[in-house]
Amino acid sequence: MTRGQTLGRIVRTVVKPARSSASDGDLLRWFAAGNQDAFASLVRRHTGLVLNVCRRVLPVAQDAEDACQATFLILARKARRGE
Repeated sequence: MTRGQTLGRIVRTVVKPARSSASDGDLLRWFAAGNQDAFASLVRRHTGLVLNVCRRVLPVAQDAEDACQATFLILARKARRGE
């Protein structure tokens, strides 16, 4: 399974709010160090906000969902590179 497929699965299955009390910065650092659960927490925490913004900007629902997924994919890539 590719990263994009994994991210798509995570985004599609987000139904619960994030339970982590860690900061976003901590979660990003933990993810960059290899903790996949930290990234899943970030996705759960922010998917609603990102998807709502994408829906406001993009009139086609599928385009908004794709943009939301792309946002988290870019975040994952940049976090891994330390950007």
